[in-house]
Amino acid sequence: MALQKDNILDHCSIEEVIKLARRKIKDGSVPEAISLCQDIIQRFPHNKKAKDLLKKLRSQHTSITIANQDPNPVELKSILALYEQGRLQSALEEVQKLQIAYSQSKILFDLCGGLAKELGHIDFSIKQYGELLKIDPQNAEAYFDLAAAVKLKGELPLAFNYYEKSKEINPLRAETHYNIGNVLKDMGDFENAIVSYEEAIKVKPDYAQAFNNMGMISDEMGDKDAAVKSYKQALKIKKDYYLAARNLVGAPRGSLDFEALELVKPLLYGEKRLALDKVVFKFFEANYIKHTDDLESVFEKFTSANKNKEEKIKSEIDLEISKNESCRRNFQNWIPARQKRNNSEIKKVFILGPSRCGKSSLERAIFSHKKVKPFFETNKLFRTGEKTPSLTAMARDKFQSLTFEDVFYRDEEWLIENDYTVITSTDPTLMYNVKEIHENIADSFFIVVNRDKIDLATEIFMTDYVNNNYYSYSPTSIMKFIDSYYASLAVVQERIPDRVLMVSLQEICEKPDEVIVKIGQLTSMDFELGADCSLPKVKLQRNQFRKYFEKLL
Repeated sequence: MALQKDNILDHCSIEEVIKLARRKIKDGSVPEAISLCQDIIQRFPHNKKAKDLLKKLRSQHTSITIANQDPNPVELKSILALYEQGRLQSALEEVQKLQIAYSQSKILFDLCGGLAKELGHIDFSIKQYGELLKIDPQNAEAYFDLAAAVKLKGELPLAFNYYEKSKEINPLRAETHYNIGNVLKDMGDFENAIVSYEEAIKVKPDYAQAFNNMGMISDEMGDKDAAVKSYKQALKIKKDYYLAARNLVGAPRGSLDFEALELVKPLLYGEKRLALDKVVFKFFEANYIKHTDDLESVFEKFTSANKNKEEKIKSEIDLEISKNESCRRNFQNWIPARQKRNNSEIKKVFILGPSRCGKSSLERAIFSHKKVKPFFETNKLFRTGEKTPSLTAMARDKFQSLTFEDVFYRDEEWLIENDYTVITSTDPTLMYNVKEIHENIADSFFIVVNRDKIDLATEIFMTDYVNNNYYSYSPTSIMKFIDSYYASLAVVQERIPDRVLMVSLQEICEKPDEVIVKIGQLTSMDFELGADCSLPKVKLQRNQFRKYFEKLL
């Protein structure tokens, strides 16, 4: 589908445009002459002069188009100039004009695809890369760019396939392995994502971004030592790498050695200090001194950072809490329908609770079982830190047809083929969609993780969230949010008691085997936990900053 642009007939008569086209022919600017004729025909489809001139131009220049499939450097230079001036729409229009004369130009399809993608015309971009691949089906770069465009639409499995095709053609491009890892990470396939990052590093040993992303996955999977090792390596390669430094100092207090702290210190103090937003810098510094200073000084830093952030987002704070209240009222009016029955062989376990309540600890305990596929917080409703239209909105249009595949990137057939029988999800915002999930996706169960409220609130207060979680910057708002979130889930348990299990973080840490047994009873699954495969037990400690937080209430 061609993009809309101005028609010259908005400003000139037909005769003036015909004369201009003839002058363009004399000047050797045949593509522009063809474009002018097409402008006339678009507005006046039966204009004989324009049609005859266009037919003559095409017949005279067919041999040129075939023999010379790409435009000359002078023609391309004008497009490059427009791009460098930031005039992307004009550059795209010029490329489209040249495509009339150079209809088989790989360069033009590539330029058109890239410009359209930058302008947000994703479908048009995808079409251009598709046309390029018809001409050159072994073009690894085109598959790479096509994958990137498809990923922007959220079609991750398709993006994965195109990146894989690019890798088959050119296995020595580190960025391809890296992007495959990113897609797998976004799909919740963490183990294979790490494999792809490792492949990227084999090709490019100084790939700092790959080390950082490996660290993030290790963090999510509970391997803190591996995460710290990866972040440190990323910083050794790229000494001013803020994301790696931020992730590194986000590790628990006391878990970083002298080398790690020395890698981060120059980014906070001295000549190499990073130029960061004031609030961002305060959180960064607070997390750094968390490993070096006394508890009270550390907490004062976090309090200062939160106050600065709170001033910027007061309206969003109230909105998040009111959303929970609205959700609770919605659940109170809910009369559950009988859950749909189908031939599903997959149990779906949704682990719910506010951020930092211990959901990931439970998920890690469950996925120690080989038949469990964890999806972590990834699903089709999650895009780079913000939600797409919610499942509730989707359900209004297709309430009776909502499927597992509407929510997750893998379908049930793939899970069965790979010998999985259970999936888990820990996205806390799926709490708002419990009704739709319960009534549309068979064999769905909900596990609510509770944690001591002050410990939970303290940890939320000391977490530097990149997106959303606006309530987290105000102590009273955190307490209100926690209360309203759990109040909503308490109503859910009243409505569907045979589908909901409440567990505490203390139970998960200190009696994990018993928790797994309870989950097995809820889902009618045997997790086969014998004496020889007991889960590790950890004494749950109180948050060491809780007394300082309580003073703020």
